[in-house]
Amino acid sequence: MLPYFRILRPFNILISSLTLLLISISIGTTIYNETFLYGLLVISFFTGGANVINDSLDYKTDLINNPERPIPKGEISSFNAMIFSIFLFLTGAYFSLFLNQNSFFLSVFIGLPLIVFYSLFFKNTPIYGNIIVSLIIGLAFVFIASLNNNFNEITPISILGFSFTFARELIKDIADYEGDKSSNINTFPVIYGIKYSINLVKILTFFLAFGVLIPYFIGIFSIKYLMITFFGISIPLFFIIIFLSISPTPTACNKSSKIIKLLFLVGLIAIYYK
Repeated sequence: MLPYFRILRPFNILISSLTLLLISISIGTTIYNETFLYGLLVISFFTGGANVINDSLDYKTDLINNPERPIPKGEISSFNAMIFSIFLFLTGAYFSLFLNQNSFFLSVFIGLPLIVFYSLFFKNTPIYGNIIVSLIIGLAFVFIASLNNNFNEITPISILGFSFTFARELIKDIADYEGDKSSNINTFPVIYGIKYSINLVKILTFFLAFGVLIPYFIGIFSIKYLMITFFGISIPLFFIIIFLSISPTPTACNKSSKIIKLLFLVGLIAIYYK
């Protein structure tokens, strides 16, 4: 059973759950009702399903990029992982039946199809796959707002979620360069090269470092948000730019990807204290 728990990537599910909690509180949505619980279950099962189906389809490249994962280690077969992902998606869809019409529509008719189509058809396409997975994350914030039909302030939060994810996905593609190239997967770095891709990442990171501050300067969020994002996100992003300039390698991108995941958590905290 432990391999099936590990393949869920519980840390990612924890981040998704924490996102739901903090964003709900931030926009004034009550968390003390059944709607929040069912929303939490939907997000958790869909996140787990997405992680599992990706591992099932990526098992060849993971032999090089992530040999410690359950499928490359031979702990779970790719077929069994696919069956497990279907179970997770169906369970998440079942819990969505208890949500309001907007949340049900967003989860079952937009979110779930995007996850599946991304995994099956767009995951290994340059830029388009990155855009789709970023769109999924951005829509996740809209789903959170839809739970109680409270869309107050959700637009800038959704845009920030999209931007963070897009930058990190491109960095992950560079980190996975060797495995993708050996498997003839045409990601952006494989087609255009590591140097060009890292330069693009540095440009995106530069704009992201300033972009996270915009909600304050247009009067949406408070000075607390500005302080947290400036010291907790913008400055670390500039260090990532310097780091990638000194060491423009897939290994450096792998480390940078992990840092950006932590900075995403800082962003959630900033939104909570907005």
